[in-house]
This record gives sequence, structure tokens and C-alpha cells, in this order.
Amino acid sequence: MVEAITFNLRVKLGIETEEKFRNKEIRRYHYLKDKGWKAIFIDSEQDYLPEDNVLIDMFNTAKNYLTNDCKWVKFKIDQNKIIHNSISEEFNFGKLRKIKDKDLQVVSD
Repeated sequence: MVEAITFNLRVKLGIETEEKFRNKEIRRYHYLKDKGWKAIFIDSEQDYLPEDNVLIDMFNTAKNYLTNDCKWVKFKIDQNKIIHNSISEEFNFGKLRKIKDKDLQVVSD
């Protein structure tokens, strides 16, 4: 199983502190890891996302790493990096767009 995008929107909206958000993220990550989940993190301090076709490429790239004994993959958009197993590599995200409300839709089962 894979968990996808994480947002700190509650911090940006002033609903909770950065410390509280980070503590919840750490607890959530360890809970999911203990249940056998793997994680894909997309990190952008400027709230940018690549185009949809690049997001699909990112998912497929992460999937390759995650099936080869990797527990997590982090895409650092602002730094053009992908990090996995503590290895940092360049990654071309192409043209970026600002995150919009439609990007934050909740997907239910």
C-alpha cells in the first residue's frame, strides 16, 4: 500500500502550529510504517505541483523504488530532488503550477 501527498495546510491557515503538525506527521508515518505501508512525500514550500503527466511519472518512479526494499520516497520540488534510502538525486519536475483547491480534494473509498 502507498500513501500519497501530505499537506501542511492547517499550519498555513494558522489552525495548528508547525511543531504540532510535525509531531502528528511523525506519529502518522510510524503508525503506517508499522502497518506495512510505504510512503511517497511531495514537498513544496512554495505550494507548487508539476503537471499531471509529471505527477504520474513521479508515482511510477517512486513505485520502482518502493518495490525494491525502499520504505519511503520524497520529492523535494523546490530543490529539484528525489530522496530515497537517504540518497538524493536530481529530478526534473518540468513546468510547475500553484496548488489549487481542486488539488486538495479528498478521495474516499
